[in-house]
Amino acid sequence: REAYYDMFRRFGYPISQKIKDEMWILDFCLGDFARVGMAGIFWLNRQDYGYFGHEIYLLPGQMIPEHRHMPTDKGPAKMESWQPRRGMIYTFGEGEPTPEFLDKIPPSQRDLVKSKHCTPLEIDELADLNRLTAWHFMVAGPEGALVTEYGTFHDMDGLEFSNPKATL
Repeated sequence: REAYYDMFRRFGYPISQKIKDEMWILDFCLGDFARVGMAGIFWLNRQDYGYFGHEIYLLPGQMIPEHRHMPTDKGPAKMESWQPRRGMIYTFGEGEPTPEFLDKIPPSQRDLVKSKHCTPLEIDELADLNRLTAWHFMVAGPEGALVTEYGTFHDMDGLEFSNPKATL
């Protein structure tokens, strides 16, 4: 938690009481937190209106494990877009491989990922999931990253990881 707070202070990002109370931190049960993990806060997740607001917090070089969002009885597959607000990210998705960025993927995950097309995103650039149910993940740049995610309703039951050991 303190590592994220240190990053927030470095970026001039306020540490509100809501963040102190509701920010969650995950290692996805992979035992490689410095390289594969994240923190975040769901600002809202409205099934009734079908929209979602989330902040993703990544330490330097930290990766969210590759995953996809499938439809469930509660709603369609989640669509999402990302906007780095501080730092930068490497977004990986399906498509033509970009070998020059594969070294950004932590070694523990490199042989497990399906999505090998990378689009680097700087502050306030936007990228979208290239299709519903597509495999995707992101890796923070060298300073870490604070990323705003815009999306449709997120039903955790539709979340699937490509790494069979990854779980919430």
